[in-house]
Amino acid sequence: MWRCLPVLSRKGLSTSHVDTQFIEACVERSRGLPLDGFLYFYVALRDPDGHLKSDPAEIFVNGAFETTLLHCARWRSCSWKFIYGDDVGFNAVYPPFLDFRKLFVTIDAPLLEELSFGASQDLDLLGIFSSFVIAHFAWNISKLRALTTINSLSVPPFKYRALLHSLTVNFHRVEFSYQVDSLRSRLQEMRSLTMVELSFIDCCFENASFFSLAEMPSITTLGITLLACTQSLTFSHLLWHEFRTFYFPNLVELHITLDIEDSDELVLWDGYNVALYSFIAPSMIDGHEHRYPSLETLVVTVQPRMGNPFPQSGQAPLPKLLLPCCCIPSLKHLRIRSTQCWVLSDSIVGGDVSLEHPTATFIERGEQVVAINLQTATFEVPRIDGIVPWVRKLTSKMQDTGCWDRFSKLTVVQSGEAVVIPRDEIERWCETK
Repeated sequence: MWRCLPVLSRKGLSTSHVDTQFIEACVERSRGLPLDGFLYFYVALRDPDGHLKSDPAEIFVNGAFETTLLHCARWRSCSWKFIYGDDVGFNAVYPPFLDFRKLFVTIDAPLLEELSFGASQDLDLLGIFSSFVIAHFAWNISKLRALTTINSLSVPPFKYRALLHSLTVNFHRVEFSYQVDSLRSRLQEMRSLTMVELSFIDCCFENASFFSLAEMPSITTLGITLLACTQSLTFSHLLWHEFRTFYFPNLVELHITLDIEDSDELVLWDGYNVALYSFIAPSMIDGHEHRYPSLETLVVTVQPRMGNPFPQSGQAPLPKLLLPCCCIPSLKHLRIRSTQCWVLSDSIVGGDVSLEHPTATFIERGEQVVAINLQTATFEVPRIDGIVPWVRKLTSKMQDTGCWDRFSKLTVVQSGEAVVIPRDEIERWCETK
């Protein structure tokens, strides 16, 4: 049975014909089952300098707002979204938030487990959102477990953070200046988190942040998505620099999603896509060089661009994806999946990895040959010629360091069919390919 009723038009603004009696009838038909509540806030006015006004008197809501609040005892989840709309004003369709502030502040939602904060791409909304949460959030939500933020760094007040076990942070078309530093601080403050997902889509990194190590010991599962992102300044290995101080001592499972076709300096270096490596490479911080010292499972999804799942005829070759075999010694299970044809590389061959380069040593450090704990490797790829050289390197390096007996099997999945190659047959398999 459905649990939610849309009240937005295609443009994202509240429809003017929402019939509260109809909504009440729909809620009544839900027969007491848990509901998903959606609360929309509209910021309509700007000051003479062009900035959005943060005065609560200038924040409006839609016609379903009060009805949604009145059913808070049945909320299973609740989503807030701040929207900037030019045609929003003080009228019957968009009443001011202050009319419902008392009801809003005293929300009692004993079933609520998931909370979501969202804002449009206008970063002016981030400050408004944060101030709003601090000033008006005093809910009774003892079962809260998961928080999702969209284009926002706002989190519930401190007393609620200990309840959270899962955090999802999504940024879309955001220009980052201080936000990565703020994100690092937020994660460090939320000491009960076990699962975190970070998503950066079509974003621009504008500054190189300088921040001390941020340790996040409670997090055991992490997902990172980086698609179509760029940088606006000339700074080598900015992506590695921005995230190298995120330290997860007890992380067990890491999922990384990237676009092999991204062509910005943020992810490319000397013809290699270094997005994956930037998130897993040594931090070059004494005592904390490996950012994930307990990592056991790494899942990499190489996602094609919309409408272009395979390289077209005549298209330039895709960049090589850099993944040194020994860069994560604790790793036990590796899985890489892609629908495109590209080459997985263990090292940058012929590239400028001279020690004279100010940040080149993190690449050299990751390419060092050390004993590792890898047990399985799985590749879901359309062709195997791009991974065979990497498998040969893996075999050679594990044999040279005396850890080859730890490896169990290689699995190759093509067109939905899996072929399992036991350890003792891998060298012969490579020779025939």
